[in-house]
Amino acid sequence: LFATVARALERRQMNLDNRRLVWELQTINEIADGIARSLELDEVLTGALQRVVRTFEAVGGSLRLRDELTGTFPLRAVVGPPLLQRLWTDHQIERPSDRVIATRAAYVVEDFAVLLGSEIAKELPVRSALSVPMIGGAKLLGTLTVGSTKIGRFVGADQRLLAIIAGQIGVAVTNARLHDFVRRGKREWERTLDALGDAIAVYGARGELLRGNRALAKVMNR
Repeated sequence: LFATVARALERRQMNLDNRRLVWELQTINEIADGIARSLELDEVLTGALQRVVRTFEAVGGSLRLRDELTGTFPLRAVVGPPLLQRLWTDHQIERPSDRVIATRAAYVVEDFAVLLGSEIAKELPVRSALSVPMIGGAKLLGTLTVGSTKIGRFVGADQRLLAIIAGQIGVAVTNARLHDFVRRGKREWERTLDALGDAIAVYGARGELLRGNRALAKVMNR
């Protein structure tokens, strides 16, 4: 009898694990598809964070991104109650993402009441949180954090999934920044070309005019 029950419980656990894997794969594909639709960084970050919050049925989430000039990690996208962001600032509390930036490792808060004390914790619209690093190559690009109203909401499987999603967002951030760099370079090149007094034309391999500066347009009365 005990062996039969044990086998039944084992099969049930296997079914639950398989369902979880299918759900994770669907989630990863959905977020990857959403990220691939745009190269505009703000759209990528906000859209990805909204999907993450829905996926984990979280009350809110945040995404911090490294500023290449200052080396700091300002918030670039926030989803959830405005009260949450304000309270961190008012109380000068170390955020879960601060710990991730310091250690470059994932950080889980089981219960903010234990971490911060009940008086501060009762003001927060979250009770638990999970924060993971976004890594690009050897660099820390930023952090991805979600919060829940439930104590002990996040388990090891959630941490693994959020880390995969953070990796996807990190790739998207790198691509978006490269796209922005190329776009700014093109714009600077065009401005330099237009500032020249001589007429300049750029032709393609088939002899078609690809680009001309303002001086050329004047010569051609265009």
